[in-house]
Amino acid sequence: MLQVACDDAERELFVEGFREDYAHFAEVVRWAVDSGLELEVSVRSTGTTTVRDVVVRPGVPPNRVSFDGQSVVFTVAPTLLEQFLSFLGFPEEDQLSDSPVGYHHHYDGLADDGTYVAIDSLPVVFGLRRVRRQDTLMNAKKVFIEAVRANAELPVGVREQAEAAIAVQGHCFDETYIEFLDEQIRLEPRGPEWAERLRERRAALVPYCNVTLVWGRIRAGASDFTVEVDPESGAVVHWEEYEVGLYG
Repeated sequence: MLQVACDDAERELFVEGFREDYAHFAEVVRWAVDSGLELEVSVRSTGTTTVRDVVVRPGVPPNRVSFDGQSVVFTVAPTLLEQFLSFLGFPEEDQLSDSPVGYHHHYDGLADDGTYVAIDSLPVVFGLRRVRRQDTLMNAKKVFIEAVRANAELPVGVREQAEAAIAVQGHCFDETYIEFLDEQIRLEPRGPEWAERLRERRAALVPYCNVTLVWGRIRAGASDFTVEVDPESGAVVHWEEYEVGLYG
């Protein structure tokens, strides 16, 4: 979830989030502009002025950011959509320095003639929250192990082997993966039993579309188990069992 710090008296807005937070926000902005609908985005307010939410509103050039006392409003014109979205993207991690100063974009009309951003638009700083890769991997595996050990629905052998999990990693999927599952369920290319497995997988994972989960594989006895964990709640959201060597 994006964090928003607004100081209405100083007329400035600071937005901070991880890459997946900005990816979700960009998707909402594109959806709002393409559909012509006004959409709301939940945020965490951290500034001196409370922000209830962020509203994305289709409009006409130039783009404008404003605060109405409760909501931060981003008004984005269709012709300036891609230009706005460019401020929500950041270089790849290996292209960023280890500087303690976070990577950020300034989005305002101070250096513009009013073509792209309105001169009276609320100045915004889009900051990228970063987690060191090694810390990320260590934390992900710790959360994964604790979640597996605590899940009573998993076989005892799996819980006992939690620390031996391999290939533990964070991953995120979007609507295209759900569409792929829908197609496979409909076609049943590997038979009705496999289609039912996919149907259960879809039901468990669809609430986590565009959310980063932690995935890992555990061998217990003659079976391999794949497990999906929600790092926010620390809970197992889905698991599947395969014969050893038949995972896929």
